[in-house]
Amino acid sequence: NAVEIQILNALYTKLAIKLNQWENHRLKFDAYNHLVIKRICFIVVNSFNSLFYIAFYQESDAFDGSDGDSIRLQAVRTQLLTLFFTAI
Repeated sequence: NAVEIQILNALYTKLAIKLNQWENHRLKFDAYNHLVIKRICFIVVNSFNSLFYIAFYQESDAFDGSDGDSIRLQAVRTQLLTLFFTAI
């Protein structure tokens, strides 16, 4: 999952650069700002979607019971560390 996120981030960065060139901004400042906005929006959604899914939507028998919240928190922690170390 973490490798897939890094690959999609790289592909979208290339796409965002092409889209920015196609938009033909008058000023380099405007072009840079629009590129930053595009990349940040995609990277935030792409990177943290898996954390949001694990925390709120993933259904598993392991999450039931009195220890369900701590198990879910451990799964989110593991995913977050994986994302962090693959991004380095």
